[in-house]
Amino acid sequence: GINAEYGVGRDEKILGYDGAGVIKKLGDKVDTAHFAVGDEVMWAGDLTRDGSNAEFQAVDSRVVGKKPQSMSFGAAAAVPLVALTVWEPLFENLNFSPTEPRSDLVFMMVNGAGGVGAAGIQIAKEVLKCKTIIATASRPETEEFCRKLGATHVINHHKNLKEELTRVGLTGVDVAYCAVDLDKQYDEIIDCMNMGGKIIAITIADSSKVDVSKLFFPKRLVLTFELMFARLMCDKQPELQGSVLDCVSALIDEGRFQEIHTTTLNGLSVENIAKAQELQDSGKQIGKIVIEF
Repeated sequence: GINAEYGVGRDEKILGYDGAGVIKKLGDKVDTAHFAVGDEVMWAGDLTRDGSNAEFQAVDSRVVGKKPQSMSFGAAAAVPLVALTVWEPLFENLNFSPTEPRSDLVFMMVNGAGGVGAAGIQIAKEVLKCKTIIATASRPETEEFCRKLGATHVINHHKNLKEELTRVGLTGVDVAYCAVDLDKQYDEIIDCMNMGGKIIAITIADSSKVDVSKLFFPKRLVLTFELMFARLMCDKQPELQGSVLDCVSALIDEGRFQEIHTTTLNGLSVENIAKAQELQDSGKQIGKIVIEF
């Protein structure tokens, strides 16, 4: 399993990914020009270490960013994992530039009211500068959430996506970010893509349902996957993640990235962790869930 392969070194593991807190102690290899005891920081998590469901956590400083001053610890804790999960495929895998606006792109976020969707809509709007941002949602409250974050159009993912695009007056998509199992929406996403379009995926349940030949003919599409934990697991420039989080922190303090959590549970307890997991598993949660203590 993950523990044995990546060095946690025991059968039990403290769970949890994102977090925000105050530095209490620095390791010998930490860059003291960038971090000091007492600094307020945020981080996204690491499969090779114990997680953030704890009062104290040892975190690799290379994947830590400064907490935005304008956000509470709880609000900041909801941001890192999903922000990186959007930033990396857009600006690393697909080679878009965060300093070169692409207002011409039609961007579609599948599952716009989830945590990744909430980050995706905002980064497409505020960093890529897309003028047309489509989010998928199926309830009035999730549609409202997506529009609040910057979606210009909302379509229903329980209906045919291509027909829904037509309903809102659009003909195709240049970038589609699928934040659900790719196999559930793959064929419909393919139908929505413009020639030369790019598809981002983060999870897949049944790869036998994903026919890669449909990428090739006739639209010449690109499919890329994102795994936020890859840099640390493969030890490939993990410090880039810390730099990205500093960029996102600046966006927040400039008022260009809104809070993405909608539920806050008070107190670190087994009961609250279980409740958070139940909410997440319900399929009804909007945005992220935060535990503050």
